[in-house]
Amino acid sequence: MTSGFEPCNISAVNGPGKGSSWASVGGLAITGTVMGVCVALGLAGGYWLDRKLGTGPWLAVVGLLVGVAAAFRELLRAVRSARRDRE
Repeated sequence: MTSGFEPCNISAVNGPGKGSSWASVGGLAITGTVMGVCVALGLAGGYWLDRKLGTGPWLAVVGLLVGVAAAFRELLRAVRSARRDRE
C-alpha cells in the first residue's frame, strides 16, 4: 500500500543530465537569503545613519531602496546564471 505521496522531481526543471537537483535547490535558497540580507542591511544602514545624523526616516527609506535595488540585481544575476547553465 502506498501513501500516495510522490516527492517533487526537481530534475524535471533542470532537464536530464543538467546537474544535481539539490544544487538547484541550494542556488534558489542562497538567492532568496541574499535578497533578504540585501534589503535588511540597506534598511539597517539607513536607520543607523538616521540616528547618527538626526535626519528622520529619510536615510532609512534611501537605504531600503538601495537594498531593494541590490536584491533585484542579485535576482537578475541568478536568472542569467540559470540561463547559462541550461544552455
